[in-house]
Amino acid sequence: MRVLFLKDVSGVALAGEVKDVKSGFARNHLLPKNLAAAALSQHGKNIDKIKKDAAKIRIAELEDVKQLASAIDGTEITLTAKVSPSGEYYGTIGSTQISERLSSTLGRTIERHLIQLDEPIKTPGTYEIDLRLHQGVHAKVSVITEAEE
Repeated sequence: MRVLFLKDVSGVALAGEVKDVKSGFARNHLLPKNLAAAALSQHGKNIDKIKKDAAKIRIAELEDVKQLASAIDGTEITLTAKVSPSGEYYGTIGSTQISERLSSTLGRTIERHLIQLDEPIKTPGTYEIDLRLHQGVHAKVSVITEAEE
């Protein structure tokens, strides 16, 4: 099915692009969420307007993400968990716990998928964690993990 993208869809297309997509993807996801419309000949005039509006939105979002990155960069958070006699945590500290603590510290929601954690944290210590906030925009957070009393 040929569709005109009305909004940016990550990994698929940018607003204003006309692409062929699978019919089920268009009917079940793109069209109901108003992310795209069926590509018709009368849409030709609107494509430039859609592209300009999308570019303005992308610029505003990028500025917002850059401000967030400067607020996050260098932030330290502390997490605690129970430690076994061998010195490892009974569970692990993962991106979910880090995102929750970071969100409460900053007062702004930080999604867990933004946190670049190669493997869960299993032992107490200090870790430098990278956050990929946007394409080309990164921030570093210092995560201090301690043993729970």
